[in-house]
Amino acid sequence: LTHCAYAFPGVVYTLGKDSWSMLRNTYLNLVQNLPHSMSSVRQTLACSLHEVATVIGPELTQQDLINPFKSFIYDIDKVKIGLLKNLAKFLMNVSEVHRQEMLDQMKEIQKCEDSKNWRYRMTFAEQLPHLSSLYTTTEVYEHFQPIIMNMGTDQVAEVRRATFVTLSKLLMRFKAESPEYYDTTCSEINEKFAVSNKCTYRQSFVIICYCLLKDSQGLIVQEKFLPKLIELVSDNTPNVRLWVGQCLLLYSRYDTDMKVVQVSLEQLQGDTDPDVRHFSTYEM
Repeated sequence: LTHCAYAFPGVVYTLGKDSWSMLRNTYLNLVQNLPHSMSSVRQTLACSLHEVATVIGPELTQQDLINPFKSFIYDIDKVKIGLLKNLAKFLMNVSEVHRQEMLDQMKEIQKCEDSKNWRYRMTFAEQLPHLSSLYTTTEVYEHFQPIIMNMGTDQVAEVRRATFVTLSKLLMRFKAESPEYYDTTCSEINEKFAVSNKCTYRQSFVIICYCLLKDSQGLIVQEKFLPKLIELVSDNTPNVRLWVGQCLLLYSRYDTDMKVVQVSLEQLQGDTDPDVRHFSTYEM
Protein backbone atom coordinates (compact mmCIF):
# COMPACT_ATOMS: atom_id res chain seq x y z
CA LEU A 1 0.00 0.00 0.00
CA THR A 2 2.86 2.38 0.75
CA HIS A 3 4.30 1.87 -2.74
CA CYS A 4 0.84 2.29 -4.25
CA ALA A 5 0.29 5.59 -2.41
CA TYR A 6 3.78 6.82 -3.35
CA ALA A 7 3.35 6.02 -7.04
CA PHE A 8 -0.25 7.14 -7.38
CA PRO A 9 0.38 10.82 -8.29
CA GLY A 10 2.74 9.67 -11.05
CA VAL A 11 0.06 7.37 -12.43
CA VAL A 12 -2.51 10.19 -12.36
CA TYR A 13 -0.04 12.54 -14.06
CA THR A 14 0.82 9.97 -16.75
CA LEU A 15 -2.77 9.00 -17.56
CA GLY A 16 -4.13 12.51 -17.17
CA LYS A 17 -7.40 14.08 -16.12
CA ASP A 18 -9.48 12.07 -18.63
CA SER A 19 -8.55 8.82 -16.87
CA TRP A 20 -9.49 10.00 -13.38
CA SER A 21 -12.79 8.12 -13.54
CA MET A 22 -10.81 4.85 -13.68
CA LEU A 23 -8.53 5.85 -10.80
CA ARG A 24 -11.00 7.64 -8.54
CA ASN A 25 -12.35 4.64 -6.60
CA THR A 26 -8.89 3.25 -5.97
CA TYR A 27 -7.72 6.58 -4.62
CA LEU A 28 -10.74 7.09 -2.39
CA ASN A 29 -10.43 3.55 -1.04
CA LEU A 30 -6.81 4.26 -0.14
CA VAL A 31 -7.77 7.45 1.68
CA GLN A 32 -10.92 6.30 3.44
CA ASN A 33 -10.39 2.64 4.31
CA LEU A 34 -6.93 2.54 5.81
CA PRO A 35 -6.53 1.34 9.41
CA HIS A 36 -5.29 3.90 11.91
CA SER A 37 -1.96 2.07 12.21
CA MET A 38 -1.06 2.81 8.55
CA SER A 39 -0.19 6.45 9.14
CA SER A 40 2.77 6.32 6.72
CA VAL A 41 0.44 5.57 3.82
CA ARG A 42 -1.90 8.41 4.82
CA GLN A 43 1.07 10.73 5.17
CA THR A 44 2.20 9.89 1.63
CA LEU A 45 -1.30 10.54 0.31
CA ALA A 46 -1.53 13.84 2.19
CA CYS A 47 1.83 14.98 0.81
CA SER A 48 0.68 14.40 -2.76
CA LEU A 49 -2.91 15.64 -2.53
CA HIS A 50 -2.00 18.94 -4.21
CA GLU A 51 -0.33 17.11 -7.11
CA VAL A 52 -3.46 15.07 -7.81
CA ALA A 53 -5.56 18.24 -7.56
CA THR A 54 -3.34 20.03 -10.07
CA VAL A 55 -3.77 17.23 -12.62
CA ILE A 56 -7.52 16.67 -12.32
CA GLY A 57 -8.45 20.36 -12.06
CA PRO A 58 -10.76 22.43 -9.83
CA GLU A 59 -14.08 20.79 -10.73
CA LEU A 60 -12.98 17.23 -9.98
CA THR A 61 -10.95 18.40 -6.98
CA GLN A 62 -14.07 19.88 -5.42
CA GLN A 63 -16.06 16.79 -6.25
CA ASP A 64 -13.62 14.12 -5.06
CA LEU A 65 -10.78 15.58 -2.97
CA ILE A 66 -12.46 17.90 -0.46
CA ASN A 67 -13.49 15.01 1.81
CA PRO A 68 -9.99 13.46 1.81
CA PHE A 69 -8.63 16.92 2.57
CA LYS A 70 -10.94 17.32 5.55
CA SER A 71 -10.06 13.87 6.87
CA PHE A 72 -6.34 14.70 6.75
CA ILE A 73 -6.97 17.93 8.72
CA TYR A 74 -8.17 15.88 11.71
CA ASP A 75 -5.48 13.20 11.38
CA ILE A 76 -2.34 12.84 13.50
CA ASP A 77 0.47 15.41 13.20
CA LYS A 78 2.60 13.15 11.03
CA VAL A 79 -0.15 13.12 8.39
CA LYS A 80 -1.26 16.75 8.81
CA ILE A 81 2.23 18.11 8.17
CA GLY A 82 2.25 16.36 4.80
CA LEU A 83 -0.89 18.28 3.90
CA LEU A 84 0.37 21.50 5.45
CA LYS A 85 3.57 21.72 3.40
CA ASN A 86 1.59 22.20 0.19
CA LEU A 87 -1.67 23.56 1.55
CA ALA A 88 -1.68 26.73 -0.55
CA LYS A 89 -1.05 24.74 -3.73
CA PHE A 90 -4.06 22.56 -2.97
CA LEU A 91 -6.32 25.53 -2.22
CA MET A 92 -5.37 27.10 -5.55
CA ASN A 93 -7.27 24.23 -7.16
CA VAL A 94 -10.58 24.75 -5.38
CA SER A 95 -13.26 27.37 -5.94
CA GLU A 96 -13.43 30.62 -4.04
CA VAL A 97 -16.46 29.30 -2.15
CA HIS A 98 -14.51 26.30 -0.89
CA ARG A 99 -11.53 28.50 -0.01
CA GLN A 100 -13.88 30.59 2.12
CA GLU A 101 -14.98 27.45 3.94
CA MET A 102 -11.34 26.55 4.58
CA LEU A 103 -10.83 29.81 6.49
CA ASP A 104 -12.83 28.32 9.35
CA GLN A 105 -10.49 25.31 9.31
CA MET A 106 -7.28 27.32 9.76
CA LYS A 107 -7.24 27.11 13.53
CA GLU A 108 -7.80 23.36 13.31
CA ILE A 109 -4.97 23.03 10.80
CA GLN A 110 -2.75 25.08 13.11
CA LYS A 111 -3.31 22.70 16.02
CA CYS A 112 -0.88 19.88 16.63
CA GLU A 113 -1.18 17.02 19.10
CA ASP A 114 2.33 17.35 20.51
CA SER A 115 3.16 20.76 21.96
CA LYS A 116 6.84 19.90 21.53
CA ASN A 117 6.39 19.53 17.76
CA TRP A 118 7.75 22.97 16.94
CA ARG A 119 8.61 22.01 13.36
CA TYR A 120 4.90 21.65 12.62
CA ARG A 121 4.24 25.16 13.90
CA MET A 122 7.19 26.51 11.91
CA THR A 123 5.89 24.84 8.74
CA PHE A 124 2.50 26.45 9.35
CA ALA A 125 4.14 29.86 9.77
CA GLU A 126 6.09 29.39 6.53
CA GLN A 127 2.86 28.57 4.65
CA LEU A 128 1.01 31.66 5.84
CA PRO A 129 2.36 34.08 3.17
CA HIS A 130 1.28 31.68 0.43
CA LEU A 131 -2.11 31.09 2.04
CA SER A 132 -2.83 34.77 2.62
CA SER A 133 -2.21 35.52 -1.06
CA LEU A 134 -5.36 33.52 -1.85
CA TYR A 135 -7.61 35.77 0.25
CA THR A 136 -8.76 39.38 0.37
CA THR A 137 -7.06 41.90 2.64
CA THR A 138 -10.05 41.91 4.99
CA GLU A 139 -10.04 38.12 5.24
CA VAL A 140 -6.31 38.16 5.93
CA TYR A 141 -6.77 40.72 8.70
CA GLU A 142 -9.70 38.92 10.30
CA HIS A 143 -8.40 35.35 10.07
CA PHE A 144 -4.61 35.34 9.61
CA GLN A 145 -3.47 38.41 11.50
CA PRO A 146 -4.64 37.09 14.93
CA ILE A 147 -2.95 33.74 14.25
CA ILE A 148 0.31 35.45 13.27
CA MET A 149 0.31 37.75 16.30
CA ASN A 150 -0.31 34.78 18.57
CA MET A 151 2.45 32.70 16.97
CA GLY A 152 4.82 35.61 17.56
CA THR A 153 4.91 34.57 21.22
CA ASP A 154 5.78 30.92 20.53
CA GLN A 155 8.29 29.38 22.95
CA VAL A 156 10.60 28.29 20.13
CA ALA A 157 12.79 30.94 18.49
CA GLU A 158 12.71 29.32 15.03
CA VAL A 159 8.90 29.43 15.01
CA ARG A 160 8.90 33.08 16.05
CA ARG A 161 11.45 33.94 13.37
CA ALA A 162 9.39 32.26 10.63
CA THR A 163 6.32 34.07 11.93
CA PHE A 164 8.02 37.47 11.81
CA VAL A 165 9.11 36.92 8.20
CA THR A 166 5.41 36.40 7.47
CA LEU A 167 4.41 39.43 9.56
CA SER A 168 6.74 41.62 7.51
CA LYS A 169 4.95 40.56 4.33
CA LEU A 170 1.62 41.19 6.03
CA LEU A 171 2.57 44.75 6.99
CA MET A 172 3.71 45.45 3.43
CA ARG A 173 0.32 44.35 2.10
CA PHE A 174 -1.66 46.28 4.71
CA LYS A 175 0.35 49.44 4.04
CA ALA A 176 -0.44 49.17 0.32
CA GLU A 177 -4.09 48.15 0.60
CA SER A 178 -5.53 49.17 3.98
CA PRO A 179 -4.18 52.05 6.11
CA GLU A 180 -6.59 51.08 8.90
CA TYR A 181 -5.31 47.49 9.16
CA TYR A 182 -1.74 48.75 8.81
CA ASP A 183 -2.03 51.26 11.66
CA THR A 184 -3.87 48.83 13.92
CA THR A 185 -1.35 46.03 13.41
CA CYS A 186 1.62 48.35 13.94
CA SER A 187 0.07 49.66 17.16
CA GLU A 188 -0.50 46.11 18.34
CA ILE A 189 3.15 45.23 17.65
CA ASN A 190 4.34 48.23 19.64
CA GLU A 191 2.03 47.52 22.57
CA LYS A 192 2.52 43.76 22.67
CA PHE A 193 6.25 43.51 22.02
CA ALA A 194 8.17 46.79 22.17
CA VAL A 195 7.24 47.77 25.73
CA SER A 196 6.79 44.30 27.20
CA ASN A 197 8.32 43.34 30.53
CA LYS A 198 9.52 40.11 28.91
CA CYS A 199 12.92 40.38 27.27
CA THR A 200 11.99 37.74 24.66
CA TYR A 201 9.07 39.90 23.55
CA ARG A 202 11.28 42.99 23.27
CA GLN A 203 13.78 40.95 21.30
CA SER A 204 10.92 39.80 19.07
CA PHE A 205 10.02 43.43 18.39
CA VAL A 206 13.56 44.08 17.21
CA ILE A 207 13.53 40.97 15.00
CA ILE A 208 10.27 42.18 13.42
CA CYS A 209 12.09 45.40 12.52
CA TYR A 210 15.02 43.35 11.23
CA CYS A 211 12.72 41.30 8.96
CA LEU A 212 11.17 44.49 7.61
CA LEU A 213 14.60 45.92 6.84
CA LYS A 214 15.58 42.67 5.12
CA ASP A 215 12.48 43.19 2.97
CA SER A 216 13.70 46.73 2.16
CA GLN A 217 10.94 48.28 4.25
CA GLY A 218 12.95 50.96 6.00
CA LEU A 219 10.06 53.40 5.60
CA ILE A 220 7.76 51.21 7.72
CA VAL A 221 10.42 51.00 10.43
CA GLN A 222 10.94 54.76 10.29
CA GLU A 223 7.21 55.57 10.38
CA LYS A 224 6.09 53.13 13.03
CA PHE A 225 8.91 51.56 15.03
CA LEU A 226 12.11 53.60 15.06
CA PRO A 227 11.52 55.54 18.32
CA LYS A 228 10.88 52.30 20.24
CA LEU A 229 13.87 50.68 18.56
CA ILE A 230 16.16 53.51 19.64
CA GLU A 231 14.89 53.22 23.23
CA LEU A 232 16.02 49.58 23.29
CA VAL A 233 19.64 50.61 22.70
CA SER A 234 19.88 50.83 26.50
CA ASP A 235 17.90 47.65 27.23
CA ASN A 236 19.15 45.61 30.19
CA THR A 237 19.31 42.37 28.16
CA PRO A 238 22.39 41.89 25.93
CA ASN A 239 20.49 39.77 23.38
CA VAL A 240 18.04 42.61 22.84
CA ARG A 241 20.84 45.14 22.37
CA LEU A 242 22.62 42.73 20.01
CA TRP A 243 19.60 42.60 17.70
CA VAL A 244 19.16 46.37 17.95
CA GLY A 245 22.73 46.70 16.69
CA GLN A 246 21.98 44.47 13.72
CA CYS A 247 18.83 46.45 12.95
CA LEU A 248 20.52 49.82 13.10
CA LEU A 249 23.33 48.60 10.84
CA LEU A 250 20.72 47.70 8.24
CA TYR A 251 18.76 50.89 8.85
CA SER A 252 21.87 53.04 8.41
CA ARG A 253 21.97 51.85 4.79
CA TYR A 254 18.42 53.12 4.32
CA ASP A 255 18.90 56.49 6.02
CA THR A 256 22.52 57.63 6.12
CA ASP A 257 21.75 61.10 7.50
CA MET A 258 19.85 60.28 10.69
CA LYS A 259 22.19 61.33 13.48
CA VAL A 260 20.31 59.52 16.28
CA VAL A 261 20.91 56.21 14.50
CA GLN A 262 24.65 56.87 14.15
CA VAL A 263 24.92 57.93 17.80
CA SER A 264 23.02 54.82 18.89
CA LEU A 265 25.28 52.58 16.82
CA GLU A 266 28.36 54.17 18.35
CA GLN A 267 26.91 53.54 21.82
CA LEU A 268 26.34 49.86 20.99
CA GLN A 269 29.79 49.52 19.41
CA GLY A 270 31.19 50.58 22.77
CA ASP A 271 28.92 48.27 24.77
CA THR A 272 30.29 46.31 27.75
CA ASP A 273 29.14 43.04 26.15
CA PRO A 274 31.52 41.71 23.45
CA ASP A 275 28.73 40.09 21.42
CA VAL A 276 26.78 43.35 21.34
CA ARG A 277 29.91 45.18 20.17
CA HIS A 278 30.54 42.60 17.44
CA PHE A 279 27.01 42.47 16.05
CA SER A 280 26.71 46.23 16.13
CA THR A 281 29.75 46.46 13.89
CA TYR A 282 29.40 43.51 11.50
CA GLU A 283 26.25 42.24 9.80
CA MET A 284 25.23 38.61 10.20
